[in-house]
Amino acid sequence: MSLGDFFAFSHVCREWRFVSEIRKREYMAAQPPLLCGSLIHLSFYSWKEERFYKKEVHQINIRLLNMGFCHGFLISLHSGPDKKYFGLVNPVTGVEVMASFPVLPKCIVTLPLYATLMSPPTSPDCMLLIVAAYFICLCRPGDQEWIIHPRVYGGGTILGMLFFKGKIYGINNRGHILIYDHVHSKFTFCRARNDLLKYDQITKFRRRIWLADCGGELFVILCLNTSNGLEGVKFVVRRFNFTTCKWVSVKHLGNHVLFLDRWGAAFWDDAANWGDSGNCIYYFSEYIHGDKFHVFHMNDGRVENFSFPEHFCPSSWIFPRLCC
Repeated sequence: MSLGDFFAFSHVCREWRFVSEIRKREYMAAQPPLLCGSLIHLSFYSWKEERFYKKEVHQINIRLLNMGFCHGFLISLHSGPDKKYFGLVNPVTGVEVMASFPVLPKCIVTLPLYATLMSPPTSPDCMLLIVAAYFICLCRPGDQEWIIHPRVYGGGTILGMLFFKGKIYGINNRGHILIYDHVHSKFTFCRARNDLLKYDQITKFRRRIWLADCGGELFVILCLNTSNGLEGVKFVVRRFNFTTCKWVSVKHLGNHVLFLDRWGAAFWDDAANWGDSGNCIYYFSEYIHGDKFHVFHMNDGRVENFSFPEHFCPSSWIFPRLCC
């Protein structure tokens, strides 16, 4: 059994379906995350093996953009001449799950900044959330139209959003938390009692921000620019204490790793699953056409660089253990 077998046989080979599900899951759980490209022919790059895995998406004949990975599925944006709508793609089988999301509203005139799922498409709690330049939009499969909210709330612009413990959480550029009320379709405001950053750090903040569910804790990850170039990149990690409504500094991630994608999603993983050390943050170059991804080590601030092949432009990570 190999990772290539999953991409090659999972959709077409009858015998493959009879391989023990437990054996498949155990194998996939031991695989490190892959870098994922976009467009119709999906490319997955393993930096550990320095090789590509490719999968053609079935039943797709228009432009397809990869908007991120969530609950074992790639969130795909179909960009046709007259309309744009979302779908979900199983990255291992290449089969698209038609989740019946409505066409994007006309107020979304540019490419959405971020998209995420509340739960898998088979769950009754499934909901798709997108963040655009000026609006936040939500819908469930089968809805006829989107619920639309302005992106400016609580005296600041919402920068990051996350489904966390069954609720939708957001954070604005003042460091305050917003919680979405499903029943009344509105946001409630949780003002943080301390600032995310000290005053002298504010000018170094790149406005790159990620929210993450880290072992049941709500984390925020901020990218700072202490000088020009990649060598000046630094990350600050905070945990929100819901009892005191304060941001608490996180200096060590233990055996865990954070993976940050281009779209604003952050993934928390145990590096021991695939034989690596923890306490670091994996991220892409700020420039989308860069040919490297990087590892920021929390213990000493060191940045390690990894190259991927020329003309390959990954936009997200996928986690094989979630794709079984």
